[in-house]
Amino acid sequence: MYIQKKYDFQRKLSVLAEGDKLFVKELTRLYIINFQELRHNFRMIMLDQDQQALAFMHHKYRTTFLMFDLMELATEVEKGKKLLETTTINALEMHQLISNVEKSCDEILSELHEVEIVSYSRGLINP
Repeated sequence: MYIQKKYDFQRKLSVLAEGDKLFVKELTRLYIINFQELRHNFRMIMLDQDQQALAFMHHKYRTTFLMFDLMELATEVEKGKKLLETTTINALEMHQLISNVEKSCDEILSELHEVEIVSYSRGLINP
C-alpha cells in the first residue's frame, strides 16, 4: 500500500527511475548519503563561516532542492549564504539556521529510510 508522505520520495524516486526498482534502490541510497553529508557539512561550513564552501554546497544541491520541491530547505541554505555575507554574524541566527537545516535533513532522511525499508519488505532490495 502506498502512503503519501510529506516529501513523497517513494513516488518521486519511482518516477525518476521510470519504475526500475533497482534504480530506485540506488537512488534512495545515494540521496541518503547526500542528505547525511548536507546535514553534517552545513553545520561545519556555518561554524567555520566559509562563504565559498557554502556557495559550492548551495550550487551542488540546487537541482535536488528543485527536483524534490525542497524549497524550505533551499531557503534555509540561502539564508545561510546571506548571513555569511554580512559583516556581523548573529550567533543566535546562525544556530537557528543550523538547527532548521538539521531538522529538515532529519525529516528527509527519515522518509528516505522508510522508502528503503518498504523496498526491503517488498523484496525489491537485497540486503
